[in-house]
Amino acid sequence: YRVIGELKRLADLYGVAVVCVTHVRKMAADDPFDQVAGSTGLTGAADATVVLRRTRNENGAALHVTGRDVLESEYAVTFNTETCHWTLDGDSLTEAGQAANVARVADGVGDKAAAILALLAKHPDGLGPTDVGRQLDLPAGNAGTYLQRLEQSGRVHKVGRGKYRLAPVESVESVETNGGSVVPFPRITHFPHDHADD
Repeated sequence: YRVIGELKRLADLYGVAVVCVTHVRKMAADDPFDQVAGSTGLTGAADATVVLRRTRNENGAALHVTGRDVLESEYAVTFNTETCHWTLDGDSLTEAGQAANVARVADGVGDKAAAILALLAKHPDGLGPTDVGRQLDLPAGNAGTYLQRLEQSGRVHKVGRGKYRLAPVESVESVETNGGSVVPFPRITHFPHDHADD
């Protein structure tokens, strides 16, 4: 805590950002920020903490963000092995947040249920069993059964007679600072993996 606190003091004094990189613990945790190696002092002293969480040998990951001046968020990202860059899944933070939401709610479901969840993510107003069946080549009755089971598991919400959608994902476009000014977030489209050429 003392070291990070001192780095924060210097960053505040000179108006610069200091990025500290550390590893995550190998032991799993429900909260990704509990996986930051070292004491909770590391995350407690920093203004913001970002954790990249992925399954071994997978190119897809979730980028978790929390901090004093940012809303807690999660974004889906993919590692491109040819360019060695992490890229948002989507053309905006909102789309990457929706992709992370789909990945989270689809965890532990079969391929057909995951396809339905991905389809619903593309239709924020919701779809009924007939439309889902038509777009995924399923009988409407089967699509309806999947939708009901997904609703019972809390992965989708019913939004009217026979229509279902994913729970809404908060869009983070800006943050109000303590001084009352609004600071827009830059549009981030990729995250360099290696800064050796900088």
